[in-house]
Amino acid sequence: MTAGHFGFAAAVKYKSPKVPLWALMLSTYLIDIVFIILVSAGIEGFAPIKATQPTYGGVIIHAYH
Repeated sequence: MTAGHFGFAAAVKYKSPKVPLWALMLSTYLIDIVFIILVSAGIEGFAPIKATQPTYGGVIIHAYH
């Protein structure tokens, strides 16, 4: 997962060399950081699922209402 995040940041850096690399790396993780905050606040969560076929992660992410 980390390689994919940093790979995307490197690709954007290639196209936009004036943008700082640290900002690109942070921005690729921004959605993950926001998700951790929302889970900690009890706004979002995740639960295991029983699937008949193999799944990636084996959980479903949902928002509490």
